[in-house]
Amino acid sequence: MLLAKHLTGSELIKQFIPYAMKTTNTYAYTQTGANLADFASVQILWSVSAWKNSGQGSYLLYLRAAADVLSGLCQPVEREGKEHG
Repeated sequence: MLLAKHLTGSELIKQFIPYAMKTTNTYAYTQTGANLADFASVQILWSVSAWKNSGQGSYLLYLRAAADVLSGLCQPVEREGKEHG
């Protein structure tokens, strides 16, 4: 994240975002619990940054995925259907 602070918008998209997408994401589900929550938090940051600097709406899908993961970790509330709890 410190590297991203010092990059221009185009450098951010070319260097930092691909690295962040590869190393800290929620869509591979290789992490669980607190680690998954940490990855989701980082994914929120890079997805918003990528969207803002590129203007590509597709990055918002990663934002939504991260929000879904964080919501899913907040049990016993479910995102769809009747809430239990």
